[in-house]
Amino acid sequence: FFTFVTPVLIHSVSKKYVTKLYYNQVEDKYTAVVFNIFIRPKKIQFRLRDVKVPDVPGAFTTFKAKDYPLFVDMDAFRDPTHYGKIMGYDENSSKPINISHEDFSSEERKH
Repeated sequence: FFTFVTPVLIHSVSKKYVTKLYYNQVEDKYTAVVFNIFIRPKKIQFRLRDVKVPDVPGAFTTFKAKDYPLFVDMDAFRDPTHYGKIMGYDENSSKPINISHEDFSSEERKH
C-alpha cells in the first residue's frame, strides 16, 4: 500500500514545480519544464496572455499557464523582470502608487 501511495502523493505535490523556465525572445514564448510521474521532463509552452494569477493562490501554485497550475521560486530567476511580467506586476506600472500617512488609522501607526 505505502509503496504505491507514497510516490503518488509526492508526485501530486511536486508535479507543479517548475525545474527550468526558458524564454524564447523571437516568439515571445515561455517554456516551463516540470516532471511527470515517471520522472520524465514535460514541457509546457505559454505566452503572457495565457497566464492567470489566482487572487488566492492555492497550495504550491504561483500561477496558472493554460489552466495548468505551476509553482516557481522567485529567487531562481536570473532576470527577475520576467517573474514580474509573468505575475503581472508590470501591468499597472504607469499608475504611481501614492500612500499618505492619513490612509492609516492611528492604531495602525502605533505598531
